Amino acid sequence: MLETILIVLAAIVVVFVAVVALQPAEFRVVRSGAISAPAADVFAQVNDFHNWTAWSPWENSIRR
Repeated sequence: MLETILIVLAAIVVVFVAVVALQPAEFRVVRSGAISAPAADVFAQVNDFHNWTAWSPWENSIRR
């Protein structure tokens, strides 16, 4: 019984290692969005951390 469990466990590990080894070495995640404002205005808001409360979608959820 123990031998069967060890063989199954070893087979699972081998399959896992094979799947991981076949994955690409690099990956890229890309997200984009459109903001209907001039780039200078957006940069001015994001560049100054004191403006966080004006544009952060998480600000209201933190202050419950």
